[in-house]
Amino acid sequence: MRKVTLAFVLLSLAMNLYAKDKESKKSNDHEEMLSQDHRPNQRNSIQFGLFGTRGGATEQGLRYEYFLGPNRQISASYLTFSGEIDETEEINLSGATFKIISKVKGHGVSFGYKEFFGNSVYFRGELDHVTMSADIAFKAEFQSTSSTEDIASVGEFRKASMGVAVGNQWTWENFTLGCDWFGFSIPLWKDSDIKSDFSDLKFTALGEENTFVALRFYLGYSW
Repeated sequence: MRKVTLAFVLLSLAMNLYAKDKESKKSNDHEEMLSQDHRPNQRNSIQFGLFGTRGGATEQGLRYEYFLGPNRQISASYLTFSGEIDETEEINLSGATFKIISKVKGHGVSFGYKEFFGNSVYFRGELDHVTMSADIAFKAEFQSTSSTEDIASVGEFRKASMGVAVGNQWTWENFTLGCDWFGFSIPLWKDSDIKSDFSDLKFTALGEENTFVALRFYLGYSW
C-alpha cells in the first residue's frame, strides 16, 4: 500500500510540474528558443552531479546520456556518497552539544532511462548498485568549533535498487542545468556485513528500506 501511495504522490506532482511547464511554453512561443528546441540537435550529454540527498547521505556523480530522440535518453552514471547521519538527539550541556553520528562513505553505478514531457519536465527510471560503509563517531560542538572522534567501524552494505524520479532540465544551446526534485528507490537485492551491535542504526536502515532522493542538482554539456 505504501508503494502505491508513493507512486500516486509522484504522479500527482509530476502532472503539476507538467502543467506549469506547458503554461511557460505558451508564454514563450514568440520569444527565445526553448529547451525542447535545442534537444533535436543533440546526441550526447555529460553531466556532473553537484549535490543531492539519498536517505540522509550526500550524493554526487558523473553521468553520460545518449539521446535516443529529442525526448528520450539512456544514461550510465558513477556515484559517490558521503556525509553524516545523526544517530541520536543532540544533548546540550553548558553551551556545548553532543551526539552520536554515522560517518558515511560509498560509491555506486546506475543505468537509467529519461523521458521528457513538454519543454523541460521529465520522468527518470533507474537501476543502480551501491556500496556504503560507515564509522560510528562521537561529535561535540561548541560555538563555531566542532570535533569528531571515531568509536568503531559499523561495516558495509551492498544494495541493488530500482528507482524513479521527477525533475526539470533546462538547456541553453549546449549548456544544461537540471534537478531531480524528488523520487524514491526500492531494494531489489541486498547484502550486508554490518555488525549485529549496530543493527538498529539509521545507517543500517538505509541498506534495508525504501530510500527517498531529493534535490539532485546537476550541470552538463550537450552536443
